Amino acid sequence: VNARVRECYEEVGFLLNDEEDPALLADLESTDNPLVGLSRGFSELTGFSQDKVLGRNCRMLLQGVPEVAISKSVRKNLRDYCRMCRMRRLHCISEMTSLQPNARHDGSQFVNFFLVGLIEVRQRRFLLGVQRYMGEGLFVAMNRWQAEQVAESTRASFKRIRAKLRSAEPIPARITEGAWEGRPSNAPYFSFFSERLQDHCMLLHGGWTAMRREPQEIATNCLVFGNAPVRKTAEGLYFAIRVNDSVQTFDGLPLMGYTSLKPVDRPELYPAVCRCLGSSVLTGACGEAFARDKLEHFKMGFKSPPQTEVESWSTQPNVPMHKRRSPVPAMPGDIFGCLYTRDGRIQLWRNGTLALDFDVHRPLDEEKDYYAVIDVCLSSYCVSLMPHSKPSESRTEMEVPMSPSSTDTKDWKTEDRWREDRGGEEPSRSVSGLEGADWQTGNIDAIISDLVTKALVRKAIQGVVSCSSFCVTVADPRGKDIPLIAISSAFESMTGFKRSEILGVNCRFLNQGCPISPTDLIGLRIASESGSAFTALLPNRKKSGEMFINLLDLRGLTIANDVETGEELWYLIGIQADVTGLSDWKFPEDHVAELREIASLIRQRLKKDLAVLAGGGADHLERQATCSSSASDRSSQFKLLQEPVWREGALSKKEVLGKICQIDPREASGERKQHEQHSIGILRPHHSPGAFNLGLLVFSAVAFLTGLLLGRGTRR
Repeated sequence: VNARVRECYEEVGFLLNDEEDPALLADLESTDNPLVGLSRGFSELTGFSQDKVLGRNCRMLLQGVPEVAISKSVRKNLRDYCRMCRMRRLHCISEMTSLQPNARHDGSQFVNFFLVGLIEVRQRRFLLGVQRYMGEGLFVAMNRWQAEQVAESTRASFKRIRAKLRSAEPIPARITEGAWEGRPSNAPYFSFFSERLQDHCMLLHGGWTAMRREPQEIATNCLVFGNAPVRKTAEGLYFAIRVNDSVQTFDGLPLMGYTSLKPVDRPELYPAVCRCLGSSVLTGACGEAFARDKLEHFKMGFKSPPQTEVESWSTQPNVPMHKRRSPVPAMPGDIFGCLYTRDGRIQLWRNGTLALDFDVHRPLDEEKDYYAVIDVCLSSYCVSLMPHSKPSESRTEMEVPMSPSSTDTKDWKTEDRWREDRGGEEPSRSVSGLEGADWQTGNIDAIISDLVTKALVRKAIQGVVSCSSFCVTVADPRGKDIPLIAISSAFESMTGFKRSEILGVNCRFLNQGCPISPTDLIGLRIASESGSAFTALLPNRKKSGEMFINLLDLRGLTIANDVETGEELWYLIGIQADVTGLSDWKFPEDHVAELREIASLIRQRLKKDLAVLAGGGADHLERQATCSSSASDRSSQFKLLQEPVWREGALSKKEVLGKICQIDPREASGERKQHEQHSIGILRPHHSPGAFNLGLLVFSAVAFLTGLLLGRGTRR
């Protein structure tokens, strides 16, 4: 144990020694975040003694855990969280939670629910992690209600332990004490509510600046409220924000407005989708406005909320939601103001000019207090409150002390800044792991788009599944985090995401806030790494927040071989369909098999054209590799196959469970069937017995009609 670890332990870490809850303390300011404290409860849970833990990284808990059971997205999120916790002007940041299998000192495995949060003690920053034992093995069944209960109990333990550690200071200090220089004398009279933050939210500069983590990949999850009521003026209610920085990945304005609900630290503070916020009036996004009168949040399901629940308006009412575009851009330095007039109009002002104006037919209630609401979503990922009281004061300001400095956000250079630094040149994304290859995603995407816009996919679908809208995605298994390199127009229509918003990122953005069974997660990981065929019904979420059931048929397509090593050059082809109308969370296994066969027929119809697509790309890569071989000792040279072939192997649910049994011995017992039922239980909300019987009748009817429909499609 080095001197720094020993010093941190003797000053703070020792306070965890007698703690009964499993907890760890990591030094955020040292390389690799070494552990500097652990509780008695942690030692009892894992078998690790103090001398085996201090000075090590918490990755030690993953040693011996099969790689396929480790979530890459959790690891990536944790790395980003640690990086953001080091920002100099950070005020507070939301805690991070996750469910992950871990290994004890004796090698046995258990499922660990952990919550990680930032704490400052004696002017030093630490990460405090609190664990909850969820069960033996690598997987555990837990429905949404249970997950929420566990998260709240763990958070309560975190707050208690945090208070205990802070008591080590003579005078408890906030993270920002002395860190924010240049606070304007006319600062806003309210800041952002900070007692509980949404998952990807962080506050800077004393709580006047809100920033969204992972802005290039996550479009939402940074909803913030004012911590005091907005003062009423002669015109009504008004507040303003400044856009400090934005990304080009997503299109749309921040959603701004008001709610009469006072923000308090409670589990149900944030809705799953901002426009479903209780007792609120909002405007922004892609030229839209929303209003809800009921106090409780509307729970978004598989359909858009009805007008009786969430009333909506748009500047483009005849345009589908996924095709709507922002009426004005959101650029760094822009000032956006939200005016709620006494006669019931909600307006959005940009740099002193009216951008949106909707009559929401809800006059201002003089008896109520209203709190500011800002969803730091879409293109804007960092905003600051401004001390403006009317639209005429909201002019563009090029320099405001509240905006994060370049040293604060040096790792967050956005694509538009990237282009400016390079004279407008577009950033390139390689679709393979070949050094020196510069095949742009636009090339393959253009071919796929042309392929889909022609009648090929429509003809393949026609006569097979007449009521489903299939789409195609292509991902590069060689790229970092298996990014999407091409999507079809049908995928845009189905999900609401544009090509520019999702090319180059992993498709897990569809899973935000969606409960997916461990069986399907393992199947997806194996298929993505091996290219084996895998079909599953997954709950996904559209850009609008609406949930849908996605029939995913995934398989690797090999298009070339390395002439020297025999290594295969292959891409991950996904055929997807929205089958929400055909399923009530659980889909009959027989019908899944039929749909797998249908998807196979579609693949056969696409195979020839995909060969043309793959051939063009492979020829390019082969030429590129040949050219680069003269300049280097060894470059991969791929030889195009005469006909692309689908990679071998298939993963049915039983086969995935079989693989799970190989890595989790408890599944080999009578628990396998129970695990299948529990996996489905993760997706199914609680029902009373009567509701379940009614659901069973409805489900039987849907299954019967689906069988008729599939039979008709097969005969065609």
